[in-house]
Amino acid sequence: MLSSLLVSEVTTTQFYYTWDHIGFILSRVFIVVLACGILFATVKYVKR
Repeated sequence: MLSSLLVSEVTTTQFYYTWDHIGFILSRVFIVVLACGILFATVKYVKR
């Protein structure tokens, strides 16, 4: 009983940690994509 509760607790923690990590990666990717988009738009605008 206690061991299954412990496993459940660890799994939940692991899940939240993984989800948090994914969110962190996604936010980083989003920022990079946004920066590249702005840079690309600026270059196109300047070259016009």
